[in-house]
Amino acid sequence: MTGKKTSLYMSEEMERIIKDMEPAFSDSSAAINAAVIRYMALLKGATPKLKENEWMALIDTLKDFHTNNIRQAANSLADSLRESYEKGLAEKWDLQDKEEFAALIGSLPLPARIAIIHVGEVFWGKTDIPVDSNKERLVACGAKIL
Repeated sequence: MTGKKTSLYMSEEMERIIKDMEPAFSDSSAAINAAVIRYMALLKGATPKLKENEWMALIDTLKDFHTNNIRQAANSLADSLRESYEKGLAEKWDLQDKEEFAALIGSLPLPARIAIIHVGEVFWGKTDIPVDSNKERLVACGAKIL
């Protein structure tokens, strides 16, 4: 295997997942690589197509958003969005029907909500994206724009 060698501390959940996968792969490294590549492929397929202003409202909602429990975070995404409305984000990003939008986000399948969180994490965490507009930055972070 080629690539960068690193040490990794695995959670108990990750250890169970990798242990289940290992028989199909040559070693733990191959299983971990496969799991991450598959995860990213699933996220890419699950990412919803939204308008630029809708993405930006979500991105603002996800600023300083950290979680160790992705399922809980994804399940509370619509509520977090509604809370951000109190800070004026619906007006800032010109959301015409903010309650309808929050309901839409809440009704998305779990993988789509996880994909939104991933786009937000990349948007706020990656500083080396050479783009000039929000739309370009969103696309570079994996967002799909209508």
